[in-house]
Amino acid sequence: MFPTIIPFATKFNFYWIGFLVLFVCPLIVLGQDIPYCHYSVNEGLPSSQVYNAIQDNNGLLWFSTDRGLVRYDGFEYKTFTREDGLPENTILRLFPQDDGSIWGISLNSKLFYFDYRDQIIHPYAFNDSIPQIENRPKILSIFRSPDHYLYLAFSGLGLYRLDTLGRLEHFGLESDPRGQIPFYLVGLKSKLTPSQSTFVFALKKPHLYKSLFPYAELDSVLINTEAWSPHYRMIWPQEQKALYYYYNQCYYQPKAPPIKTQSRIFGIGTFNSQYFWIAESGQGLKIYHSNGNLIDSILPNKSISDVLVDQSGGWWICTLYSGIYYLKNPYFRKIALPNHFNENLDQIEHHPQLGILAGTYLIPSIYSLSQKAEIYPQRKFRQFLYSKVHHAFVSKEEYSNRLWIGDQFYPAKSSLNLRSISEDPQSGEIYLIYQNPYFEVLDSNLQFHHYALDQRVLSACNSADSGWFIGSSNGLYHLNKNGAQRSLRHKYPGFQMPISHIAKHQNGYLFCSQGNGLIIWTADSIFSIGAKDGLISDFLEKLYIDSQNQIWVISKQGFSRLQFDSHWQLQIQTIGPGSGLPEGELRNLVVDDKLLWFTSSSGLYTYAYTRDTIASIQKSFLHIKSLQAGTQTQALANEELKLGADQNKLNIRFEDIFYRQKGAIQYRYRLKGLEEEWHYSKSGEAIYPEIPPGSYSFEVESNIANAGFLGHQEFSFNLAAPFYQQWWFYLLEVLALASVLYAFFKVRILVYNRDLAREILRFTLRWIRRKSKILVIEDKGQITRIPVDDIWYLQASANYVEIVSMHGKHSTRAKISEMQSRMPDPLEFLRVHRSYIVRLDKIYQIQSKQITLLNGEKIPLGSSYQAELLKQSERKAGIKKRPIK
Repeated sequence: MFPTIIPFATKFNFYWIGFLVLFVCPLIVLGQDIPYCHYSVNEGLPSSQVYNAIQDNNGLLWFSTDRGLVRYDGFEYKTFTREDGLPENTILRLFPQDDGSIWGISLNSKLFYFDYRDQIIHPYAFNDSIPQIENRPKILSIFRSPDHYLYLAFSGLGLYRLDTLGRLEHFGLESDPRGQIPFYLVGLKSKLTPSQSTFVFALKKPHLYKSLFPYAELDSVLINTEAWSPHYRMIWPQEQKALYYYYNQCYYQPKAPPIKTQSRIFGIGTFNSQYFWIAESGQGLKIYHSNGNLIDSILPNKSISDVLVDQSGGWWICTLYSGIYYLKNPYFRKIALPNHFNENLDQIEHHPQLGILAGTYLIPSIYSLSQKAEIYPQRKFRQFLYSKVHHAFVSKEEYSNRLWIGDQFYPAKSSLNLRSISEDPQSGEIYLIYQNPYFEVLDSNLQFHHYALDQRVLSACNSADSGWFIGSSNGLYHLNKNGAQRSLRHKYPGFQMPISHIAKHQNGYLFCSQGNGLIIWTADSIFSIGAKDGLISDFLEKLYIDSQNQIWVISKQGFSRLQFDSHWQLQIQTIGPGSGLPEGELRNLVVDDKLLWFTSSSGLYTYAYTRDTIASIQKSFLHIKSLQAGTQTQALANEELKLGADQNKLNIRFEDIFYRQKGAIQYRYRLKGLEEEWHYSKSGEAIYPEIPPGSYSFEVESNIANAGFLGHQEFSFNLAAPFYQQWWFYLLEVLALASVLYAFFKVRILVYNRDLAREILRFTLRWIRRKSKILVIEDKGQITRIPVDDIWYLQASANYVEIVSMHGKHSTRAKISEMQSRMPDPLEFLRVHRSYIVRLDKIYQIQSKQITLLNGEKIPLGSSYQAELLKQSERKAGIKKRPIK
């Protein structure tokens, strides 16, 4: 038994998918594949038979399987079964609701729902009412209205409603005399808010039903078909068109012949009003234009059950026998090459006649994608390029001095292996850069010039003063034609770093640096563009000049497109792991016919950058998962929380969702009323060990894949003061202090024990003025707040300081000489050794070479610190001292 699949268009309104896969048409002949991530039982799924997928209001993914309900947060799968409240383990379909709850249906038409408030699965209380429906056909849709009515749309039978007492009401449909239903209920379409929730109908007289649905808008859609009771329907209401299927026929236009598939259709779905998909049994996923033309076919031989597009445009393709396939970005495609090319691929060039050429460095060979064969196999070319000056293929044979330009070769000075070969289109020079510090130039007259340099050469370019810029592993140099070298490292700080690539542009010279990004040298200035400006990285490998106003720079992690005018006013688009870039270390790229071709350690890929509308989309699902105040977990509400005095220790957990790249989310948070500066963290947790009474507002923001802090959540609370900080208790303290002072003077205790009196007065004043003091440190990437009164001692350890308190040990990067001044109450701490600082009131006993603390630990005592310790200990009552010899 196979499930009926939820309409793709009813889940998410992904208007930005746009022109989905037209770019694949000219590339199908090349043998393409899509870089998927595959999830099966080995990765945590309870079964490889997956029926349905949705994404909830918090961004979490839910999958229905024959072994339970599965939730995925990007890190791990959690499976819910009958033990967790499901009516049975085989779950067919899920229906997310506007209020955040998720309704589902099991194999035997038992309903259940997941309540986001208590995070518990509940069986529907009136499941027994559902079997009253004749023949129990398939449920197409479930909608729970704001007034708690439950609407069920059944295939061919219309709409049923159950009220809060489980009473069933049928809004019947008029039947065709022949038993067919050319006009029928299609389903329920739920949008973001209850006021926008829409019922989608195909009825003869929809206006008659309008009074029944106070939250609905009714759309009449004419479906003219002779098929018997189609199994599944979807519509485009705005276009007045319908999409539905029956067995192996898909109807997509009112008067057009159906699309006949090779095998049974398992599901259909739409991307927008122009594109839809069909999933066949064992035939994979096929994508069609609304005119019926086949656009693409992916995952052949798989039985697809559902397709979900997440918030960043990634596809989650469910199968009946093979688990889930995740496609991060459908605009990336992998090109099939012979096996030895996929692992060693390094170079790529565009040849006007031969098309895209791919080459490896480890194995000297060049592959033509258009000819599907190696070219010049007898010459063993390792480095190559297409010369825009000579309009010919240029390369040098391995272990030979012959440089080929087209079918003519020229004898170079060296037969060593090349590191790279490049060309200056303006001067017509060809540069040969060797593994050893040798550099050769073939000038425009086809004459070689050979130079031995002092450092390893990485790149070269003709300069304006009869010489060359030389990029080396030691920075930037200039070489004149006489072989004289001079350093340019003093011209700009970035020129002191390795320069991996140099190119001449009409507005100046461009330098790819290893540490300072892209350096631009114009007639007026030298400046750089780096990661802080939106570039993929400060460590760049190569650049590609696409046009006068567009260049590409590449790093090992990704690439950036820079668009600019004559004044270098920039727009930067960066493509990295967070944009769905396939895994692998990037090496080279070229741009051809609106496609970007790039090589990586995992193979050759194309990227339709002009059509990609999802790479930069970052929708935040930031939410606060839990708030623990003291020992209690608090429910968050819209109004201000009221916390008791014993709830002054907070543990706040928050979460955002991003599936393209793990670890790509950065958080920042602060507790306004206690602090104004942000704390930055990769973990979704904030801990405040002790907070003074007052009114506060907690704020948290998320930054996904360096797109900026877009997500924002906050809540406010008021923390009550403890009884000893209430006005009436202060009054009692004053009265008690006055009584103590009177008693002291009355019995003249000051005369007999001044030290004791001083300590009693000091303790009393501290009690009156007491306020919890907190030391804030960064421990293992998390902001930690430690009450100062609970600290035993501090110990230096290399570049870190270990803080030992009643709550455990914490480590922070600092010098111990700085820590005493950082303490909120520095007079209570004293340095007793070059590696130790102790809290004075934690000392139990002082000996000649060590100190014993109240917890029994022994701390070494330095001789140079003894005098000050004894002086300070005079102030402290209760510290046992032995004579220091």
